[in-house]
Amino acid sequence: MQRLKSEKVLTITFGLVVLIVSGILISLLIIPFTHPKVTGIPGRIIYITSDEDFNKYSFPGSGTEEDPYIIENYTYFEYGLSEIHISGVSKSVIIRNNIIYPNPWDCGVFLASVSSSNVIIIDNIIYGSAYRLNIEAGIRIYNLYNCSIRNNSIYNVGVGIKLLASSYCSVENNTLINNGRNIEVRDCTNLSIMNNILMVNIEKSRFSYPDSIHVEDSINISINSNECKNSGIWFSASSSSTIILQNNIVNGLPIGFFKNKVDLLFNNSEQYGQLFLVNCTDCIITNLTISKSINGLSFYNCSYSNCTSCNFNENYQSGLYISHSSNLTISEGKYSNNSLGARVLYSDSIEFKNNLFQFNYYGAYVSNSIVSYTNNTFYNNFYEDIRVYNF
Repeated sequence: MQRLKSEKVLTITFGLVVLIVSGILISLLIIPFTHPKVTGIPGRIIYITSDEDFNKYSFPGSGTEEDPYIIENYTYFEYGLSEIHISGVSKSVIIRNNIIYPNPWDCGVFLASVSSSNVIIIDNIIYGSAYRLNIEAGIRIYNLYNCSIRNNSIYNVGVGIKLLASSYCSVENNTLINNGRNIEVRDCTNLSIMNNILMVNIEKSRFSYPDSIHVEDSINISINSNECKNSGIWFSASSSSTIILQNNIVNGLPIGFFKNKVDLLFNNSEQYGQLFLVNCTDCIITNLTISKSINGLSFYNCSYSNCTSCNFNENYQSGLYISHSSNLTISEGKYSNNSLGARVLYSDSIEFKNNLFQFNYYGAYVSNSIVSYTNNTFYNNFYEDIRVYNF
């Protein structure tokens, strides 16, 4: 009987030891992953919509341009509790060295209508879902002046960095990988986009035509020394007269950009990952091969030029993109496995002659333009050989 009692005590003691050790191990596993406790509206870690809201938090600084508030070193591991939202304030702020997992369909960092000219977003890491890209944007700014976004790393979101209605802002030295679109600019003026590494996730992008840099209805946008992979640069006709592209590459090849030129000749001695002609006249493009960009060759407001014997394949929007141009002859080319073999918008007297359009979604997609076709071959294009769609 005494032996049975001893064994029972030993068993109980051993069980208590196991429970205590298990509790210690669980604590050790949990502690490193707990984030700093800050107050805020549920679903958002930091939520500021007035200057007074800064007083809810214990950020260093006073909010002046000389002594900005600093939001730094927060690590958020709780999915669905990871947004920094600041809007309608006049204070200066620096957001740096944070690790953020944004809400689905939301943003990691969202800034709107911040009237201070000293706003810096630097050295943050933002992660989305590699399976769905269901985060709207890693960083989204609206109506800001002189904001600097630099040295951030953003992965697996819908748009890496989105800038809306802002001016004199810079986007520099960021690494944006596997996003549906990397940098999007709309209704902005005087921006600098420089020295960024940009890789698009083509398969999971929600955009019909995923591009690394997308510029729409904006003025004086400088795009310099960016490295694009899997896709390239697109800008609207309304942005074309003031945009500047220099020293950019896509898929290891230079992006050619020529504006206000006459009598240019391009041939197979020059290789481009993407080629833009803006407001050019009497140019000849021959024997070029461009693939796996957003558009291969783009004409904006060009006239009396020829593109002959070029090969455009596997481009994610179109092999050839023509906007607001006239009197162009496109001949002897091969357009294969693009979304659109050729895209023509608001153009006049465009002639396609002796070209092969094959295995594209659409052979030619034409809007509000006058286009003629002579002796072209259309073969096995998925939806239509020629689609005419007028706005």
